[in-house]
Amino acid sequence: MLPKSIAIIGGGEAAPVLAALVSLAGVQVTLIDTREDFLREAMRRANQELERLLAAEFIHAEKKVDALDRVLTATSESAAAKADIVFELLPDNEQKKLAAWQQLDRVCSPNAIFCTDALFTPLSKLAPAVSNQARFAGVHFSRPVHASRLVEVARTAKTS
Repeated sequence: MLPKSIAIIGGGEAAPVLAALVSLAGVQVTLIDTREDFLREAMRRANQELERLLAAEFIHAEKKVDALDRVLTATSESAAAKADIVFELLPDNEQKKLAAWQQLDRVCSPNAIFCTDALFTPLSKLAPAVSNQARFAGVHFSRPVHASRLVEVARTAKTS
């Protein structure tokens, strides 16, 4: 079963591609970053990704329009409140990631699944930032995201 909505925290390299691909599956996506300029660039890149798929005839024009309509942007983590899955794709800075997870834990549904792409910060240092560590995992997308179906999911000792 697909989630109804996801939130992506951070407007970096993988975020717009992930947003475009997930929105094509009919899922509502909210891209969240504190900087409007990052969000504008992320939307431009999401559109570019969908244009690439359209040019390659993988999708039709109306599917592209529908997908873009399902991608929203926000500058506050509170926009993740109704997300079924939250992907945190911030730069690998332990303090920034911890602060983001603490805020997300306060605003998100108790049933939300939390995923981080931390490469250098151990999951065991980030997981305690959320109240229910059973719903916390690491997720690493192979690059380029659009060309690979490989996703690594890493668990902590408390991940369900």
